[in-house]
Amino acid sequence: ADDDDAVDDDDAVDDDDAADDDDAADDDDAVDDDDAVDDDDAVDDDDAVAPGWPGYGDVVLTEVLADSAALEGNNGEWFELYNASGVTVDLSGLELADNDSDLVTISPGAPVLVPAGQYVVLAVSTDASLNGGVPAAWGWGGGFLLANGEDEIVLRPPGGAPIVELLYNQGGVPWPDSEGNASQLDAALGIPSASTSENLGNWCTPSTAVAFGLGDRGTPGGANIPCPL
Repeated sequence: ADDDDAVDDDDAVDDDDAADDDDAADDDDAVDDDDAVDDDDAVDDDDAVAPGWPGYGDVVLTEVLADSAALEGNNGEWFELYNASGVTVDLSGLELADNDSDLVTISPGAPVLVPAGQYVVLAVSTDASLNGGVPAAWGWGGGFLLANGEDEIVLRPPGGAPIVELLYNQGGVPWPDSEGNASQLDAALGIPSASTSENLGNWCTPSTAVAFGLGDRGTPGGANIPCPL
């Protein structure tokens, strides 16, 4: 009738003992606190969390085309970012600005996800006939442009401090900018970082860059080319 003793206090209704206090309703123990409702345990207490905004240094500017030869005016403009954070990040809701009056909000209605170790291209438009043929994840339209002379590319939370900032054609440092050729961060420097990207001396327009899309040259959405020695 009762299969319990001092060693094992189990019976047909409750098969629990000091080592394992599980029953049919709750299969939890000290090692694994999982149940049908929550798949978390002491080692892994994670729930599904949506990717968030990157912080400073998490995404890095790696390539810029401010002066398209394939298209007129501001068409054909784009820049590329690399996710160095180790986790997927979401750029939607961040501000894209310069230090003057340009200001737009990145994709307020939909996520712009960048997986760890991957590149993303933002351009004047997602339409290949207007952006030169790059695989743009989002297009800024009006409200922002890349000047052929002095300008800035700034990404930041609304009203916050920059998480990406490139000031090009400034400070007396030559900026490698020629019509139809994307300026690239030197691939020979290894994994892109904020410190290498913000140093204009680390940029070039490699002569070995191949044509893409409508005929401009660069590596949009892919790894850069080492700069000439």
